[in-house]
Amino acid sequence: MARPFSLQLTSYSGTQPLNSKDHPSLSLLAVAAISWRGRAQEGHEHHTQAITFSLPPARVMRVEVDEEALELDESLRGVPFDFIRDKLRQLGPAMLASTEEQVTGAELHAGCTFAPPSKASSAPIPSQSLLITFEDSSQPLLLPVHGLVWALTSPLLASLANPSSEAPPFPLDLPSSSSFHLFHTWMYLRSTTALLTALSTFTDNEPTPAHASPEDPELVALCSAQEPEALLAKLEMLSGLYRNAVALQVWDDELWTTMKGAWRTLVDGLQVSLKRRRREQTEEPVE
Repeated sequence: MARPFSLQLTSYSGTQPLNSKDHPSLSLLAVAAISWRGRAQEGHEHHTQAITFSLPPARVMRVEVDEEALELDESLRGVPFDFIRDKLRQLGPAMLASTEEQVTGAELHAGCTFAPPSKASSAPIPSQSLLITFEDSSQPLLLPVHGLVWALTSPLLASLANPSSEAPPFPLDLPSSSSFHLFHTWMYLRSTTALLTALSTFTDNEPTPAHASPEDPELVALCSAQEPEALLAKLEMLSGLYRNAVALQVWDDELWTTMKGAWRTLVDGLQVSLKRRRREQTEEPVE
C-alpha cells in the first residue's frame, strides 16, 4: 500500500519575469514551488521534497544570439542564417548520434526514458569538446559537440562557432546533470514531440505514444493516471531542464512554450492524482 502524504502547491509571480512583454512564456515559470511533506506509515518519519523554479532578477534582460558577430567557417560566410539553421535541424538526429558515440565521463543518458537517435553515417563530425561540470554531481562530462549548433543557441557560447582544431575542451558549468540529456537532445532535434515523450514516459515496459502538444488529451489523461511520486519526478526533471536553459541564456521560444505547457499538464495531473489518493485513503475498506 502506498504511504499517505499531503502536498502543498503554490504557483505565483512574486518575482518579476524577464521582460514578460517580449517573452510571455516566462510569467508561468516566474516562481513556482512544490513542497511534499509525507508521514511514513512506520516510525512517523517526515520527508520533504522540494522543486523550485525561480528566475534571475528582473534587471537581467533577455540576450539574443548576435548572429552577425559569429566568426563562421569560411565556407559558410555570406550564407543566410535561416538556411544554416534549417540545415542544422535536418542534420540534427545524425549529429546527435555522432556526439553520443564518443561520450566520456558521466552517464549522458542517466534517467533517460527515450531511445537516442540511431547512428547515421552522413553526420558531420563534432568540432569541439565541452568539459561540463554539474552543481548536483561530482562526475564531469567530456562531450564532443558541433560548435555551431551551440553557438547559435546560447550567446555565451559564441566562440564555439568556428573553433580551432587544436582548441582545448571548453569548460561549462550547469545546474542539473539529471536533466542534461533533455537539454542536449533539444539542442540538436528542436523536437517538441521528443521532449514531451521524455516527460511523459513513466514505465520502461510500456512505450508512450508520441505527443506533439502538451494539450494533447491523451497526454493529459496519461499524466492524470500516474501516482504523485512519478509526477513529482517528472517535474523535478523539468525543473532541471529549465535551470540549464536559464544558465546558458537559451531563450528559444519553442522550448519555453513547450516547458510552459508541460509544466501545466504535469501540475494538473498531479492535482488529479492527489485528489484520487485522498479519496482512496478516506474510503472505508470493503469487508
